[in-house]
Amino acid sequence: MIWDLDGNITRTVSDPGDIIVPRVIIRGQWGYVMATSWGVDSALAADKIVDSDNQTLFDLVRQQCGQEPAFWGRYIGGRYALTATEAQFLHNGGCKILVIYNGARDRSSSVQGGFQEGANDANKAIAAAQALGVPFGVWIYADVEAGWKPTSDWFQGWSDTMFNSQFGDAGGIYGDPHKTNAGNFNVPYCNAFNSDSSMQGTDDDAAYIFSSEPEPGCTTAAQAPPFAPDMPPCNPNTVIWQYAENCVGGRVDEDLANDAGFASMW
Repeated sequence: MIWDLDGNITRTVSDPGDIIVPRVIIRGQWGYVMATSWGVDSALAADKIVDSDNQTLFDLVRQQCGQEPAFWGRYIGGRYALTATEAQFLHNGGCKILVIYNGARDRSSSVQGGFQEGANDANKAIAAAQALGVPFGVWIYADVEAGWKPTSDWFQGWSDTMFNSQFGDAGGIYGDPHKTNAGNFNVPYCNAFNSDSSMQGTDDDAAYIFSSEPEPGCTTAAQAPPFAPDMPPCNPNTVIWQYAENCVGGRVDEDLANDAGFASMW
């Protein structure tokens, strides 16, 4: 069934080609409406068998969270990498893929380095995405963990190289923009953003943020919180929010994406 914004049923799906995406409709403070999509991310493969009944992790998430995820965040370019077989499994299940590059490290040869180190990480991510067959226009999000010390030059190197690639605009960053981590993330990120026209882009295609804070905790899909991620003060394009970690027995994190975030996925 399809519902309107007031919760009324408008039609029943009968066409086998209809695709239902798990979404939450939020009525905003000034009357506008924002749709968010519920999903998860994990180091484990979605098609991994997790119990003696041959149940996959995807099946377990659906069982424990009450519905199938609209998207699944998976890694490229490092450990626990997405495979073509798993990508096909997710797409066959009507699930988009949030592409996350986890090959960066908290060291001078990576995020603590300069523009060239940022470009190097971006080129590694681009090569991994190309090898996997990730299509034109998909955003790749670099995994920058809380407590790491990225430089503004590294952010620019990553973003400018992504901007000049076939992938989504200036790319994205997974990071912790909470005020307690401002010195490690917000300050260098905003220094880069405020001086880089590729990162600023336009309202619809600037560099994107996948925020890891705050974390109100694990829920079912239906009980997901309103979309309210922390974001760097310079960049309103915080489009995905990891609102809980170590859910479903510690196997997945739970996420929400707004329309722009959802559109950035594969």
